[in-house]
Amino acid sequence: MSFITESKKAKTLREAFKTSDSDILAYEIYEGIDKTPRVALYIILDDEFRTSIKLDELGVISDELIINLEKIGYVQIHRENTLVKKAA
Repeated sequence: MSFITESKKAKTLREAFKTSDSDILAYEIYEGIDKTPRVALYIILDDEFRTSIKLDELGVISDELIINLEKIGYVQIHRENTLVKKAA
């Protein structure tokens, strides 16, 4: 069984941006264009703006992937659809 976890790109960016123990490592499960659930990784900085930086997209979700992300400190976030509607 392979050990699936964050990508090398995500790990490098996490190490570059993480400045505080209060920064949050997060993953988001979203529906891809092909309607397949996928996983994206973020770091949410403990600054006055709660800056959210996308670290990487890991592709199709699996139980093993989620378990391993949570083992290294990632938590799931839920985002509302933030599409802006234009007034006519």
